[in-house]
Order: sequence, then structure tokens, then C-alpha cells
Amino acid sequence: MNGETLHSIGDPARRTGLTVKTTRFYADTGIVPPTDRTAAGYRLFGPDAAARLELVRTLRDTDGGGRARLAPQEMDAMHRLARLSTPSGSS
Repeated sequence: MNGETLHSIGDPARRTGLTVKTTRFYADTGIVPPTDRTAAGYRLFGPDAAARLELVRTLRDTDGGGRARLAPQEMDAMHRLARLSTPSGSS
């Protein structure tokens, strides 16, 4: 963990204005994966999670309607972005 502070799912959700449910969806699809999990299985996010969620929210909202309207190739691009910004050795 390199001594970084990890936060429960509510913190990055609050900081970005997203719901916990939406943040959980992005985590489960691999777009913004959790950094770690507690012994009970709760997701923990590092300091970069809020920035990544902000990017996803911005991309999602570019249609102006406030709802996700991404074509399959756009979702693929977001998945590639998530993989590129995940530290080596993390899954």
C-alpha cells in the first residue's frame, strides 16, 4: 500500500457527487477498481480514486443529458484507461 490512506466507498463517491451505487458499479466493471478490500470484503479506494471517478463522470456527462449514453467502443476505451492507470501488479 506504500503507506497511502485508503477510504471506504462513500468517501470518493461523496467527493465526486456520485452515488455509492454508481461508484460500486464502476468498481465492479473494472473502470475504477478498488485498491484493496477489508477482511469483510468492503472496497477500499486510494487517493487517486476520486480523480478517476471525476474523469468517468465527466465522460459520462458529455452527452448533456446527465445519463450514461456510451457506445460499446467508448466503454472499451474507458476500460483501457482504467487498466492503464492501475499500478502494475494490481488487478
